[in-house]
Amino acid sequence: MSNIIITAFEPFNGRETNTSLEVLKQINLKNVLKKVLPVSWDKSREEVKKIFDLGPDLVVLCGEAGGRKNIALEEKAVNLMNASIPDNDGIYRNNQKIYDSVNSYFSNIDVYDIAKKVNKDEEIVYVSSDAGTYICNTIYYHTLSIVYGNTYSTKVVFIHLPVSENEEDIKQKFPRTMELIIEEIIKKYGIKSF
Repeated sequence: MSNIIITAFEPFNGRETNTSLEVLKQINLKNVLKKVLPVSWDKSREEVKKIFDLGPDLVVLCGEAGGRKNIALEEKAVNLMNASIPDNDGIYRNNQKIYDSVNSYFSNIDVYDIAKKVNKDEEIVYVSSDAGTYICNTIYYHTLSIVYGNTYSTKVVFIHLPVSENEEDIKQKFPRTMELIIEEIIKKYGIKSF
């Protein structure tokens, strides 16, 4: 059983691919469980609940974000569902709270320190404080609410990848950067990768 879980999302909004899914396929770390989440307001939350049955030490959530040039470590998730497009079930959510709870949850990983360590020679990742209000943010908020609500020690971070169809990005640059991020998190928090 793996104690490190990495997730990505299926394609959505009529697209045939999702950068996070394509990069997930290329990540080459041993003893990591890879999980594809549905682009669904409700089903994705159910899938994350199942992840916690495995007792992970680290959950790395990944999604794609248009308009970004570099990989972003998201420092927080906000308690809001608001999107101009539906999920893959055809459901719209506009200006709704995810839960009757706090306005935001911050990652329990020091994303600034991880970014600094990964960016030794050049800036390849940055810290973002805006995970959007679509399903990426919803699943991040939901996952953090499980951790904080149950006082789990599981470390959680959301990583947004730029939308790309460039083969070098998908097969080399983005997967290697993801591996570096995860390796730095493992080192910083003493997470066993057996």
